[in-house]
Amino acid sequence: MTQAKLRDLVIFGKSGALCSLLIRLGNTYGIDLGSSTFIDRRFSHAELAEMIATTRESVSRMLGDLKNKDVIVYLDGHIMIN
Repeated sequence: MTQAKLRDLVIFGKSGALCSLLIRLGNTYGIDLGSSTFIDRRFSHAELAEMIATTRESVSRMLGDLKNKDVIVYLDGHIMIN
């Protein structure tokens, strides 16, 4: 798992590492809704940052960018990937 985190961070950068993490979380905790995946567990920005070895501020900014591009949606503290 640590190797996967470091590989994603080095090869894909912070935003790629975050996207890879969201995909892994979707595969682990996700509920398939057809064109979207609902992650059935809440994660704080700090928890996500720790998982990809970056700062909470960076994760907050990147999640905001993904939200503005309609890649993700927040539903009652949960993330849904479109």
